[in-house]
Amino acid sequence: MIRFPKPGWLVIMLSMLIGCHQPIPSDIPDDLFRWQQMTGLPMGISFRGLCVVNDSILWASGNKGSILISEDGGVSWTSRNPLDNGHRDFRSIHAWNAKHAIAMAVGDTGLILRTGNGGSTWDTVYIDPTSGVFLDDVAFEDSLGWCYGDPVKGKLYVLGTTDSGRTWQRIDPGLLPVPVGTEGAFAASGTNVIARSDLTAVVTGAGQFPRFLSYVDEKWSVIRIPLQSGPTAGAYSVAFRDRNFAVVVGGNFQDSTRRDSVACMTTDGGIRWEIIPETEGPGGYRSCVTWHPGWKLWFAVGRTGLDWSQNGKQWYPFGDLSGYYVCMPSNDALWCVGRNGKLGRLLYMAPQ
Repeated sequence: MIRFPKPGWLVIMLSMLIGCHQPIPSDIPDDLFRWQQMTGLPMGISFRGLCVVNDSILWASGNKGSILISEDGGVSWTSRNPLDNGHRDFRSIHAWNAKHAIAMAVGDTGLILRTGNGGSTWDTVYIDPTSGVFLDDVAFEDSLGWCYGDPVKGKLYVLGTTDSGRTWQRIDPGLLPVPVGTEGAFAASGTNVIARSDLTAVVTGAGQFPRFLSYVDEKWSVIRIPLQSGPTAGAYSVAFRDRNFAVVVGGNFQDSTRRDSVACMTTDGGIRWEIIPETEGPGGYRSCVTWHPGWKLWFAVGRTGLDWSQNGKQWYPFGDLSGYYVCMPSNDALWCVGRNGKLGRLLYMAPQ
């Protein structure tokens, strides 16, 4: 808008160090994890959309109408840019496999495209040219999907689908929470919306204060979350480990090195949020957070670096990585994409 599967002995060691109140290493041991810088995405493109289907199939999207697919684990990429959309910035993408995918564009016209043939052709499944419409993110669980956009004329803009994105309907704004001031969302990594059969949620920013809006048991709840606030500040990304434990990251993208109030966590499904202290949190503004279920670790990434955490509360930097906007897990890796075609993955080096 304003617009680290199985850490094994490492987890045990970290737990012992925490219990003894000794300092924890600020970097992951080189012999356990390895960062692999990769090529294949075109330079000059800012990638903020990423969908990791598995260790082989990945989709990435960005500005200049860019949508690409890899079917060999990121070694090579094939352009699948939709025709006549070279001016579009595809900030969010979701795919079920190498054939079926959804791409959402930001801009003055709400646009969602869908392909069933690996991107050889794309169908327009939703378009809204209404002035002020600015879509931010899409999220799916199986065939259930949600799309959140900035408020229009003082009303929240939420779309829903139950048929894998073939058709979309706008949710009656009268049934949704009322936005606060200039509250909206940030189309920074395609990860500020949660779509589950038992939970629909979005984290916001750009207003008086950021909020967590959730829909559970056919009822909307609105909870203020303790992150930075302001026109370019707030919550940028949310990820759940399980039904109750979640982490939200954000900050201010115009003040990327500011470390206070950039992350918070909940242990009760979002009813209460606990601020992560500046001394323990990520190293500044972060545009994406994710939970790696195989490695049982958290990761957060932003333009100034990549951080990891075992418990979601104490965070540590990994190396000297910058310029990445999105991170997502596969079984055997953590994938990151970002500005100027940046592409890399973190690999777990299993002990022999």
